[in-house]
Amino acid sequence: MKLRTLIYYFVLGYFLGCAIGAVASYAFAENALSVYPVSNTVSVGETFDVQITLSPDDYVKGWELKVVFDADMLTANTVSSGDFFQDYLTMFNPGIIDNVNGTILNIYGLIIGREGNISDDGSIVVISFTADALGTTEIGLYDTGIVNESRYLPMTVGNGTVVITEKDGDGGVLPLSTDDDGSFSVMDVFVPIIMILFVLGMIVKIFT
Repeated sequence: MKLRTLIYYFVLGYFLGCAIGAVASYAFAENALSVYPVSNTVSVGETFDVQITLSPDDYVKGWELKVVFDADMLTANTVSSGDFFQDYLTMFNPGIIDNVNGTILNIYGLIIGREGNISDDGSIVVISFTADALGTTEIGLYDTGIVNESRYLPMTVGNGTVVITEKDGDGGVLPLSTDDDGSFSVMDVFVPIIMILFVLGMIVKIFT
């Protein structure tokens, strides 16, 4: 009887935790603008691409951003449009690269005309960099904004890290590595907490 009660509380706690977590995830969902990969490992002299990705929870018609980087460690080469608005007629501005101050200013893109909104994840910008010096540095986003047809939307911003190493002993380069996006999900918290509370409640009921 006690084992049956334990199983009952465990199953009920799991499904209740999943349900609450799903509701909380929806309630606290935000539009996310991020540097991808979150972490790059490259070698000195290597040219590599970094994407700026957008994961919207609303319909998006346009966006704007600026990029900052360490000009002593990185050189920005080119800025090109990603595939986020690929099915629409758009206006894209690659911005102004400043390799002295380490900035790329006034990058933006928008759908031309009244029709068109995007709600799927995608890449909005692809930036080519060259690694110039050993060390670890950050590629950051600022003055960011995303809009629908009538207003700016709330959003979160995620920066990226670049680790620059020497070439390997064979004259090749160290492999490019990609970490996960480091995103946080409220499901990671709600499900374990609810399960623990139900199990504790079950234990108290059995032994009292």
